[in-house]
Amino acid sequence: MKDEIRNTRFVAGLIGGTTVCALVLMSLQTRTPRASGNFLLAAEQSLTVDEATIEYAPRGEEIDLRAFDCVVWPSGELVWEPRGSSIRIAVVGDESPTLSAAQSSQLLNVLGGLRYNAGLRSPGLSLADTSNAALHPELPAQAADLRALLVRKGLIR
Repeated sequence: MKDEIRNTRFVAGLIGGTTVCALVLMSLQTRTPRASGNFLLAAEQSLTVDEATIEYAPRGEEIDLRAFDCVVWPSGELVWEPRGSSIRIAVVGDESPTLSAAQSSQLLNVLGGLRYNAGLRSPGLSLADTSNAALHPELPAQAADLRALLVRKGLIR
């Protein structure tokens, strides 16, 4: 019985010590606003972005991933490969009339990360004319939802 109590105390002490160490290390980390830790890696945080253009890509349209620095899929998946100070972001549509919550959230995370970590300012952010539902009412409802999201968040006019 003494061995079980000793082992229990050892495991409890180990868990407690590990937790305290993790809290100390987290408090020592540099506090920088980050939108999402998965797309701006440490090596890419020094990237300076002057402008970013968001484009809507309707469902079924071929997307040349090499032409975009960032692709946000309907599932919220993200392909992020910045190539310079001018970023092209593709928002891929699906059959839904609105963007999915995951896709909207991921797009806002990307834009927040570009603003806080890469120095992007609002005048440098734009919605491509070919993706602007206000200019092209024939675009799918998701394109209008994308524009409404960006306007609602104050990112574009």
